[in-house]
This record gives sequence, C-alpha cells and structure tokens, in this order.
Amino acid sequence: MSSLESHFHRTRSVFSNRAGNMSHRTSVPLSSQGFSHFLSLLAASFLLIFTATAAPPDKSSVGPNKISLPSGPGSIEGLGESFEPQLNTGTSSYGVKIALPPGRGGLEPSVRLAYNSGLGNSWLGVGWTMDFLSIKRQTDKGFPSYTDSDTFLFQGEELVPFNDGTFRCENESGFQRVRRVDFNGDGAMEWEVTEKTGTRHILGQYAGNEGRWSAVTKPDVPLT
Repeated sequence: MSSLESHFHRTRSVFSNRAGNMSHRTSVPLSSQGFSHFLSLLAASFLLIFTATAAPPDKSSVGPNKISLPSGPGSIEGLGESFEPQLNTGTSSYGVKIALPPGRGGLEPSVRLAYNSGLGNSWLGVGWTMDFLSIKRQTDKGFPSYTDSDTFLFQGEELVPFNDGTFRCENESGFQRVRRVDFNGDGAMEWEVTEKTGTRHILGQYAGNEGRWSAVTKPDVPLT
C-alpha cells in the first residue's frame, strides 16, 4: 500500500511539473480585440459546418438559372424571338412563333405573331400582325384601279414587273419568283410564288364554288 501511494505521488508531481512548464511556456496575454476575432472565426466555422450538413440536396429541376421544359404535345415553345430595335427607324420589332402539328403530306403551316411599334391598330391589337403568305394591291398611295396597272405588294414589299412576265420584290430577301397564271382556264389570274428551294405556292385560287374564299395551296405536295 505504501509503495502504491508513493508511486501515485511521484506521478502527480511529474504531471504537475509538466503542466506548469507548459503553462509557463505558452501563457500569452490575449487582448479583447483578439478574443473577439477568435470568436468571429469560431462562429463562422460553426456556420459553415451547419450549412454543409443541414442543407438538403436540391433535387428540383427548377432553379434561378435553369428550368426544365415539359415534353409532349403541350410543350412550352419559349418566350419567342428577342426584342430588336431598328436603329434606322427608331421602331422595335418582336415575334412569337406558334408551333403547329404537321398535316397530311408533310404540310406544316407557319404561323407567327409579329409586333412592330410603328404599326397601327389591327384585329390583333396595336402593333400586332399575323404573317400570312399574301399578295395585295397597294392602297397607301391612292385608290387602286383594280387592273393590271396597279402596284402589288408581296409580304409588304412592292413587286417589280419584269419583261418575262414575272415579278420580284423591290428589296430582295427571300429570292422568290412571282408570276400570274390562269390555272383553271376561267380567265381569273392566280398568283404563283416559287421559292429558291423549288417549292411552289398558289395564291388566290378558288377551290370549289365561286363564292368560296381563296386558299394558299402547294400543288407539288400530295395530300395522301
């Protein structure tokens, strides 16, 4: 028992000496500013650890920088074209394309809502139009005579007649060839528009009775 007590006292004295030496070597006075800085670092470390461990994984497909569009027939097409200012006129333009399913024979109509700040009121609202393939007589420079001497407009561009009986746009962009043809042999002249790809469009041709409205057709595309 005496030997055990003497060993315990020796061990305690050695530990006390080592602790005293360590405290003597490492004892540095800590200012209030340094202590505040130490507490700030400690709080920031705990905050980072808590955020990293407590935040659940984001499994959502919607975020501030990404969005997953639905698939299928009801898919969202998007917000449309970018808003473009026209520096030479001071107007601005914008377009929204409406996606449609293809029809028979691969026919797929192109429907697009177009906005121009320089246009007036229409059946779609102020500045809004819907682009259809059309040829009409010019009326902003006077009343038309409803003869072949009238000036015709194709998609808003003035048609210039050539000696071979064809018409071209005054400002070429799509490089279409336009001509007047009597397809039915009844004396009524229809318009034929040929694109640079060879696709033909027939405008103003009546299908069926005389009182029906004219249609835009593609005679080279079978409907079966």
